[in-house]
Amino acid sequence: MKKTVCFLLCVLLVFCISLGLAISESSAAEDKVVRIISLPDMTGMYSVVWVGAAFDALDTVIRETNEKGGIKYHDPVTNKTEHVKIKHVWEDTGGKVDRSLSIFKRHMNEPKTLTVLGLNSLDAEAIKPVVKEVKIPALWTACSLKMHTPPEWVFSPISSIYSEQMYALLDWMKRHGLKSIATIGWNAGASWSWHMSLKYFAPQFGIEVIEPMEILPFVPMDTSIQLRRIKSKKPDVIFPALLSKALVQVLKDSYKLGLMDRLVLAANGIDAVPIKMAGEKKCNGVRGQIMGTMTVEDVRENPGVLKADEIVKKHYPRCRTPLRLNLGGWAGWSISEVAIQAVKMALEEVGYEKVNGQAVYDVLTSGVKLDTLFTKPVVLSKDVTYGAHFGTFGQWRDGDFHRLEDWRDYKIVTEKEHREIIKMMGK
Repeated sequence: MKKTVCFLLCVLLVFCISLGLAISESSAAEDKVVRIISLPDMTGMYSVVWVGAAFDALDTVIRETNEKGGIKYHDPVTNKTEHVKIKHVWEDTGGKVDRSLSIFKRHMNEPKTLTVLGLNSLDAEAIKPVVKEVKIPALWTACSLKMHTPPEWVFSPISSIYSEQMYALLDWMKRHGLKSIATIGWNAGASWSWHMSLKYFAPQFGIEVIEPMEILPFVPMDTSIQLRRIKSKKPDVIFPALLSKALVQVLKDSYKLGLMDRLVLAANGIDAVPIKMAGEKKCNGVRGQIMGTMTVEDVRENPGVLKADEIVKKHYPRCRTPLRLNLGGWAGWSISEVAIQAVKMALEEVGYEKVNGQAVYDVLTSGVKLDTLFTKPVVLSKDVTYGAHFGTFGQWRDGDFHRLEDWRDYKIVTEKEHREIIKMMGK
């Protein structure tokens, strides 16, 4: 009897030790996680861009990486090939800057939080001092002047900065003999950056910027009064310095007033979503700047973007695709791609135990090429924290975007010029 009891106790002891080791190993495996925060607006004014495209694409890249075992890298400390999973931490911001900040602050101190991803420039401008303080780089799809002046811990790897977009727009106008431009938009954020950039550079091209800029509420119910005032001044180009739901209303009212042939949309505003919401046939012929693989012609040169549609549909069957026609869609995919590449390089540089936001920042500012799928590869640095210095012009025709001219490299606007434009913005 005693021998039986002793034997059973030994078996139980061995079982407990084995179970403990298994739990320990399991916990160690679960601990191999890095965190990426995103701040999507799922219910507010930017939801027309985020919902059904941007978030779905962004999250799909993370899901696909995890399904393949996580980020695969060679750890310099263990000298082994390792895998680390990504925990995607997100909450709906409702389009409110204060809520975006509170969500980030609530999660920023969680272990291995390496980067935060976002869309609109107002969020980025508010979060800029916080990410610098806690040393967590922010990757944004927007690219306002205040985000990057001075260049710090906010990066825009897939967008040309608003000042460069306006310089390119003025250059395009001069090449086509267009001599005056009027703007309609908000007196904040992207709109104000665009308008003041136009005013700053216009004298170099001999182009008149008609004043004042017509100011709209963030979600206007009608824009016909402002557009009639613009129409009376007979500008060659009408520039809706807008995106999201506000742009839909401008498109509808421009059609009623016979102004569609004068509209030129900004790179951060050209998107099939508001065009379809306003009415595809009504918007036939509208032109705009393009930053990524959006046109029929570009897809022929970059067929990989079609594969992205299939992958997103696998995880989010109701997602609006093709992604290339949706600014939020391709931007969400690209920003997630860049984040994962930067994290992988940081892991290979310092190893899992030491990886942190500083290591990711060091990668982003090291001058390496970062692939985005929907744009040409980009290069960032400590001095220039935005990467897409190129673009083209396209036109919405017969239910799709078509390229009007070849891709062009943009003028890189200096920090001194940005400070002067920002000074104008404050007047």
